Amino acid sequence: MSERKSADFWKEQVEKWRASDLSQSEYCRLNNLNKVSFSKWRNKLFPNQEISKSDFISIQVDKTTQYSEIELFFKEDFKFKLKADFDRELLKKLLEVIGSIE
Repeated sequence: MSERKSADFWKEQVEKWRASDLSQSEYCRLNNLNKVSFSKWRNKLFPNQEISKSDFISIQVDKTTQYSEIELFFKEDFKFKLKADFDRELLKKLLEVIGSIE
């Protein structure tokens, strides 16, 4: 039977992850933690935590290069592949829904 971890354990893990420069997936892999459990506890312990600008990375795009597909990763839980002619309104609605998930 697997060992159940306490809320204090998960709080400490979330705080250590936030202090690191690692993605959630990397942190969980390096510390042998279940990503789903980590996410559930993170959301349970810190339910009102909003995404800050520091959660995003800045990228430079070469405007002379043609892209046929763009990949977006959101909170380690979601991955979007967008074609060059994607529906911007649909993407906006999807991001609003995902942003409201706790």
